[in-house]
Amino acid sequence: MADLLGFRLFHQRTCGKTIGSHNNKMVDEFTKVTAQAAQMEAYASTTENVLNCWKMLGMMIIVFVAAAIISLEFVDHDKR
Repeated sequence: MADLLGFRLFHQRTCGKTIGSHNNKMVDEFTKVTAQAAQMEAYASTTENVLNCWKMLGMMIIVFVAAAIISLEFVDHDKR
């Protein structure tokens, strides 16, 4: 809520003189819509969501390490 208040204060200080009161309602509607989008279950910090992110990160690490090892084996022509 403090961020929203800060945004409103910033908006009023920077744009308040050039933007009429009807546009402030547009800003309020915009902040409501973006706040609703941020509250989706897909973005919630649940154990399942966090574990899925860690699993994807781990899989990407494995793939990149394997690709690096394979490419370095082809680069190393000096087999002593």
